Amino acid sequence: DSETLTFKERAIKEIISANVSVDWNQFNAALHFDDEALGLGTSMLVTLKEQVITSLLGDSADGSAARKTLGRALHTTQDFFAHSSAVETGFGIPNFGVTVLGKLPMNVATCTGTFLSPGTTLILPSAGLTTGYFQAPLCDPPAGKCRHGFITCPAGLNKDEPGRDGYPQAHANAILASTAFVKAILDDSRIAGNAKAIKRLMDIRATLGMVIDDTGSMGGEIAAVKSGVASIVAAVQGTNDEPDQYLLQTFNDPTVGTTATFSSADSFLAAVNAVSAGGGGDCPELAWSGALLAANAALSDSKLYLFTDASPKDAGLAGAVAAVAKKKRTEITSLLFGSCSPFHQTYFDVAQATGGQVFIVSVAEAGKIFDLIAPLVKHDVHAIMSVRTQLFASATGYNIPIDDTLSAATFAISMPSKGTIVLKRPDGSIVQSGDAGIKFTDLLGGRVYTVQSPAPGSWRLDIAGTSSVSVSVDGITPLFLSRFDFVELKGRPGHEALFPLDGTPLSGRATTAMASLAGPYASAAFELRDPAGTLIASIPMLQNNPNTGADNFVGSLTPPVGPFLAYVTGTTTSGRPFERLLPGEIVAATLEVRAPDAVDLIPVGTVTSLVFKVTNFGPSATFTFVASDDKGFRVGTTSGSFALGSGESVMLPISVQPPVTTPGFTQFTLSLSLNQQGVSESANSADITLLTQPANIPPVCTNAAPSVATLWPPLHQMVDVNILGVTDPNGDPVSIVITRITQDEAVDAPDTGHTAPDGIGVGTSAVKLRAERSGKSDGRVYAVGFTASDGRGGSCSGEVRVEARLVQAKVAVDSGQSFDSTLVPPGF
Repeated sequence: DSETLTFKERAIKEIISANVSVDWNQFNAALHFDDEALGLGTSMLVTLKEQVITSLLGDSADGSAARKTLGRALHTTQDFFAHSSAVETGFGIPNFGVTVLGKLPMNVATCTGTFLSPGTTLILPSAGLTTGYFQAPLCDPPAGKCRHGFITCPAGLNKDEPGRDGYPQAHANAILASTAFVKAILDDSRIAGNAKAIKRLMDIRATLGMVIDDTGSMGGEIAAVKSGVASIVAAVQGTNDEPDQYLLQTFNDPTVGTTATFSSADSFLAAVNAVSAGGGGDCPELAWSGALLAANAALSDSKLYLFTDASPKDAGLAGAVAAVAKKKRTEITSLLFGSCSPFHQTYFDVAQATGGQVFIVSVAEAGKIFDLIAPLVKHDVHAIMSVRTQLFASATGYNIPIDDTLSAATFAISMPSKGTIVLKRPDGSIVQSGDAGIKFTDLLGGRVYTVQSPAPGSWRLDIAGTSSVSVSVDGITPLFLSRFDFVELKGRPGHEALFPLDGTPLSGRATTAMASLAGPYASAAFELRDPAGTLIASIPMLQNNPNTGADNFVGSLTPPVGPFLAYVTGTTTSGRPFERLLPGEIVAATLEVRAPDAVDLIPVGTVTSLVFKVTNFGPSATFTFVASDDKGFRVGTTSGSFALGSGESVMLPISVQPPVTTPGFTQFTLSLSLNQQGVSESANSADITLLTQPANIPPVCTNAAPSVATLWPPLHQMVDVNILGVTDPNGDPVSIVITRITQDEAVDAPDTGHTAPDGIGVGTSAVKLRAERSGKSDGRVYAVGFTASDGRGGSCSGEVRVEARLVQAKVAVDSGQSFDSTLVPPGF
């Protein structure tokens, strides 16, 4: 419809981040085209391309997963040129995502060198495409093979950085190949013309999820929830604000519903309308069991809304829910219609940890759900301010900078015991119900103002009462803090970069922070504030760090004691002051969790144990753990508890078993969350992203060629012809069996020499073809069919053509393969 679509800045950053993350696993040869893993690498790219496409389609569509998969695929695509001999041999640019290359046998030499520097000279380009070996010992590749090149032995094949031989051409080819890979996805018949799928790939719209208590006591509230959800969906359906994914999760006691995700709004609404209240009888429900399933299934940067009138029966899972949600930057907001006891603290804890809120809503106010949620599910809603504190009798005031990039702002105030709330514009006028451009929603436990086109300047919020209070100010704006990660330098020398920590930073220990800011800003400064909004420390952060992208901000800090939030302040390009933050309070941990390092491909059908290391830097205590993953591959023990003394470590194995039907190179994330009951500072988590190992990749026949292409001179002799060019991506030995021999002239055709048969060798590994043709034709063409097998159940079939020319300088013409070369005509 003549609409120009471009990748949004945050989507590009997500793809870049996924690209960089591949370097954390340096010893998986397929990811980097090391060790001549040309077959595995190109087969993986075929699978990853298909995964990107399928992630953009259907009810399970996931734009974030598509972008992450694309980023990983582009890293491998780019490493092909950095690590192979494609530049040196003029190989060109493969059709990545379609072409599958083969691995040269180990007995085929590609490089030589000196005794002290083996594998450093490419001497046999005619042997075929090769790559350097990045396996121990790094300076001593297998005999006859090429060295990758390393700090301690720099000579080698890699072109990883400027100054290396061949780098300019490798860099240029990597750009062309990356562009072609993205275009091939956009041009796929399932994506081309599908505006929703293309927008899903190019932007981040995340999940809108509803986690609903469906016990009998919720009957009246569920009807209001259904009506509110329908109104919310109607407001975004078919617009640029529509989420990538809708999610529905129900919970009860003793059961929890199955998580359902939808890309279709109509399918989602049908599922919501099918929810009915029933059962129950006692108060506590499995709220956090349902929320944990929802958090695992949600995309990153999502919003989940939990509706209940009960306390949680499984409060011990709240820490795991918060850990998973924080890792995914997913906000969890609870709407409480009552409780069988004082409102349970874990609802507030999870909201604080994830950047959500808790609203206490009377049954009569259930119909206001739309007013509470709808302003926050717009596409470009970002956090401006977050405050949590205890009020006393005197009023507390907050100045809130509203800048010129904001087209709307929402001020949400939650107070279990509501007091006085006053919002003032920069000119001092009080915002009241009925004002133009104002949506004013009063609740038993708070108030929400939604302001369209807010005037730039300092807005003032005054609150008085004797209650706890939380305030969230969000706005529709292109200017936002897209990341604030605690990072460490990881990777091998020459491939080091700043990667996020496994979990939160450790209390009292210096660490490094990395931030990324998107949108029209002119200046930026970073700081930490406590939950009440008080400044804790300014963080000097600079751009152009050599270990990350030039636009990222990097600085050092020691995390404070207690919860804190990361803010950025500065000016917009038009000079207006702005303020942004990443939602969710951060608490430095006393418990360190380390995910496994350098895990190879995970085999399907068998159990693989992945070992996490847990170290306690706090006092002796008992800790609980919960393991989860996004594909359901976990087996065995996935939760439990253990005691750990101060300074002690434990190795915690978590097992996974992808089903035998799982496609090769399926990506999944395994997470481990831990906490000491009742001590939030102890909570921490770690996760690892993994790929499944393909059971076997069959041989590749597409590059097959005959050892003799032209039979000359035509003296009726039998000539030996072998099949060349068949390769196996796994490097397995390949056996060839000839299945047929045909030709386009009759056996014993006129003026051929009265000989028969013209071909023999069906059922063997090679053929003999007669060097003859009719003197009255345009030359003879043989077609030799074959099957190649790898001995592990993989095979491919192909055909090669061999010609016997009428005259040596004139190519033979195939007139149709109508005759069996192995037959002997009657009379012979």
